[in-house]
Amino acid sequence: RLQEHSLGYGAIQCYATPRRLVLVAPALEERQADRTELVTGPPQSAAFDAANSPTPAARGFAAKHGLTVDELRCFQSERGSYLGFEKRTPGKTALEVLSLELPQVVRSVSFPKSMRWESSRFLFVRPIRWILCRLGDQVVPFSLAGVNAGSVTYGHRVLSKNAEVEVNSFESYRDNLRKYKVQFDAKDRLATIESELAAEASKLGARLIPDPRLLSLVVNLNEYPSVVCGSFNSD
Repeated sequence: RLQEHSLGYGAIQCYATPRRLVLVAPALEERQADRTELVTGPPQSAAFDAANSPTPAARGFAAKHGLTVDELRCFQSERGSYLGFEKRTPGKTALEVLSLELPQVVRSVSFPKSMRWESSRFLFVRPIRWILCRLGDQVVPFSLAGVNAGSVTYGHRVLSKNAEVEVNSFESYRDNLRKYKVQFDAKDRLATIESELAAEASKLGARLIPDPRLLSLVVNLNEYPSVVCGSFNSD
């Protein structure tokens, strides 16, 4: 979508937990470049009569674009000389583009199983409870599934009692969520699980049996992992 709108964005970072989807574009350009395009009208031969006076074709083309014939110029093309003008279109700001496109981006995400839960009949994998969307120091204004985008996220549902967290930058997002018991990066959750598994195994003098498939499953079932060592009755 950003490419379609000629907005440079660099690398896009994506993260996920069972409770949140996160997308960050640190290098997003602030606005589109201004565009200049050539708008051509009638051929020069049809635009002026033998006395070099503008014909109805020339006057009509000028009026259609809110110009006078004097404001038009002749341009050469492969097909000959044509009457026309250069139209300058100011670039839109990234804020304008995002407020229009982000709802469409979310709508375009598909899942094998989805649900509807509110009056607009919006279809998604789970009910949307909040939308945090910032561009620099501004909230990107849009609404989706009855929820308005804002500058607030929430901590761990249990360990931080679902604390409301105000966000003003990606750095504050990262640091505050860590404080409120959320690791939104799966790599961090995996590192936590692996290090705690190794520590428990060492404490027990046990050998850890590698299970990459199980690890890849459990790392995406939680937001703040911890390892608990259990045992089975010998019988």
